[in-house]
Amino acid sequence: MASAVSLPAGSDALLDLIDGQAVVIDSDGNVVGVNGLAAATVKVGEPLTTDVARHYGALPLIGDSGLRVVLLAEAGGIDSAAGDDDLNGFPMTYEIRPDGTIQALNAGIRVVERVLATPIATLADAARLWDARVHPDDRSAHALFRQTVARGERAELEYRIVGFDGVERRVWTRDRPYRERSGRMLVEGVVFDVTERHAVRSALDAARDRLQTVLETINEVVFEVLVAPDGALSVSHAGPGMDRLLGAPVGPGENPLAALRARIHRDDQERYLLHLADVMRGVDSAIECRVVGASEGSYRWMWIRSRPVNEDAGDLRVAVVISDVDDLRAAAERRDSAELQIQELLASGEDVLSIDEIQDDGRLVSVYAPPNVSRFYGEAVSGAQAADRWARALHPDDRARVLATYKRHRELGTISLEYRIVRADGSVRTVWDRSRAFVGQNGRWYAAGAMTDVTDHRRFAKESEYLRALSDAVTDDLYVDLHRPDGTVENVFESPAGRRIFGTTNPDRVAQWFQAVLPEDRPLLAETYAAVAAGEPFAVTYRVRDAAGAVRIVNDVGAPAGDGPDGRLVAGIVRDVTEQTRIGRSLIEREADMRAVAHAIDEVLYVDHARDDGTFETIFVDDATHGLYGGTPGGVGFGVGVWMTHIHPDDAATFHAGIAQALAGDQQVDMVYRLLGVDGVTRYIEDRPRAFRAADGRLLVAGTIREVPRPG
Repeated sequence: MASAVSLPAGSDALLDLIDGQAVVIDSDGNVVGVNGLAAATVKVGEPLTTDVARHYGALPLIGDSGLRVVLLAEAGGIDSAAGDDDLNGFPMTYEIRPDGTIQALNAGIRVVERVLATPIATLADAARLWDARVHPDDRSAHALFRQTVARGERAELEYRIVGFDGVERRVWTRDRPYRERSGRMLVEGVVFDVTERHAVRSALDAARDRLQTVLETINEVVFEVLVAPDGALSVSHAGPGMDRLLGAPVGPGENPLAALRARIHRDDQERYLLHLADVMRGVDSAIECRVVGASEGSYRWMWIRSRPVNEDAGDLRVAVVISDVDDLRAAAERRDSAELQIQELLASGEDVLSIDEIQDDGRLVSVYAPPNVSRFYGEAVSGAQAADRWARALHPDDRARVLATYKRHRELGTISLEYRIVRADGSVRTVWDRSRAFVGQNGRWYAAGAMTDVTDHRRFAKESEYLRALSDAVTDDLYVDLHRPDGTVENVFESPAGRRIFGTTNPDRVAQWFQAVLPEDRPLLAETYAAVAAGEPFAVTYRVRDAAGAVRIVNDVGAPAGDGPDGRLVAGIVRDVTEQTRIGRSLIEREADMRAVAHAIDEVLYVDHARDDGTFETIFVDDATHGLYGGTPGGVGFGVGVWMTHIHPDDAATFHAGIAQALAGDQQVDMVYRLLGVDGVTRYIEDRPRAFRAADGRLLVAGTIREVPRPG
């Protein structure tokens, strides 16, 4: 302390309490004393300037000397810029007796009033009320503090004061005792209200504890490296878990950064050094590398992120976070493998799976489409364009119905539709579409769907339905067999007449039939299999033994009906010709009968659906209708709608009357009418329709049509 006047006793003790700048001024405002920290700001013997003074607050010094101590705003935490009302601390002087009791000589009464939240009249009241409001849990520590000061020892204490408003505040006291020549023990002290600082410190401690808990819980390590201007590295902070990350404990005083570098896999050392070089240049950097474990050959993948920050002092402070990502990488590899397998399955499957977003107007926007979507439409289609390609592919006759249903998808929830699409090459395929609407986590509507090409299935089903419709109208055995590539044969359909031939029912029709053929005739049956393999029709006569043991002679006439996904379908007719043989028909007659049978299967077969509104829908029609129209051989036949437009106008009444008669009762109707061919030729047609109810309740009309000579 430098001074120009003799300062009262205790002034040195008071100024010693002040950590910041402090000066002593007289009643005229001239500086008469200054501590070492303030020497660079003001000089002894000079007055305080207005600019300096407004940054200081003045407090009375000891006794009646008229001198005042001036504290800088940063001094010991005292905010004295605006005087007592804004101070969060104050100096005080008191006499302490051997029994620990005190007599206040000087104190900042205004600050005491603010802390205690009550008016203070005298210094004696301030001292009495202050001691009375010490928190009960801190009174023993406060009493011990006073005893220490009474012994002439310096002391500091942080404790709580409970104000008259019930608010609990924390204060910190630093006391410096000294003895006067008279023998009195005087104490110069400073009291600070540290409530807010304590709250901030508590919050920081809590945050630090939470961070510590998080760092110990998660599989990450956090530390901070300080890089000096000369390149020297030092670890300023190291979080927990480094030993867990390295697979071995870090020794006392061991640099964790050096320990980490020593464990970097040799194949990753170069990349790690490049990472450090980027950081040293002040660039954020991240790297995935392997860290060798304690056991030989073991390692784990780590993700190291470093963020450098330049300090004012020239140092480079680097925050480093290391995460163990070995399990994540393994999971990602398993996920990628699973996704690849799923993609392969989707690409090889018959179904087209998709996820689309449902717009408010019912329009679909593609979210996901599998690789086989291109095969489905017969051209390359990107996943993003799958929904648009689907809409364009809808058959014109089905588009309105399908789009109207999808417009109500949100309302309906789940839909199942069968409709036609037109492929890029113009071919028409029938698809079975199933879709479920749902709301995603983002609140949007989506449709998860699956489409299956059922064209072949529906064709086989229609042919089976047609055969069943005709089976009750004929006495011959109609059958459809599936010849698989491995040589096995499976029966797909058989009419009741087949059971009449055998006199019994056997679910394994093919095996039963083969066993029933007489051994010496079985090579003839093998000829039919050879014809099927060559894609040719067959006609053969052989003998079978029925369930009663009697031998019957049958004619078996058939031909390939198409190739399906599981093999080749064969349709045929078996006629029991035993009786004709027994009455002595000649071989020529039998051959003529066989030709008649072969001619019979050349008739055009059809099945139509009679709707309730009086219109008809073609279920099945033989391709041979082209011949009746005079069309090109191999052309496609026409449906019932076009057929009726070609009936001669004078015979239309005959046709409709015959159909009405067939619909009215369970009987076959024979009628003859004229058909106007596309080649300009008028042909006479024999039509034999018969009505029946299908299993699903629909009214169907099945029959045969053929060209006959002109009557008369």
